[in-house]
Amino acid sequence: MKSKVLIIEDDGIIYETIRNELDSDFETTRASSYAAAIGRWKREGESFNCIVLDLLINPLGLELKEIDEYTPLFGMAVLDAFTKEKSKEEMLQIRRKTIIYSGYIRELRTRKFDTNNLEIITKEGNSIKELIERIKTICSKD
Repeated sequence: MKSKVLIIEDDGIIYETIRNELDSDFETTRASSYAAAIGRWKREGESFNCIVLDLLINPLGLELKEIDEYTPLFGMAVLDAFTKEKSKEEMLQIRRKTIIYSGYIRELRTRKFDTNNLEIITKEGNSIKELIERIKTICSKD
């Protein structure tokens, strides 16, 4: 059975690169905005083996107060929505299969968002290869 990877990324070139680097053992699904990610999660959330999360995504679907709270790290709003009203164990399972893949890692740390139990990879140079290896590692645990 194919591993399912939800890629929350608004840059189509980056999504296509990730998708093309993963072999035929993986099925990828893309969400390019907050609203799209929440919709996918409501339909298929528990079936995803891995979540790749860009922090700077389209905030479509967020309320104004949430936009103020998360700007520009709208990906964290997605993660918070995925784990809302979950038990501690369910929340931990979601976080353990999430990889933050973004150029905004420094901002993430200075804003003091909870990054415990999250994989974090900075978008730079040859980081796609590292991302692919981490996706494979997470999916092999299922």
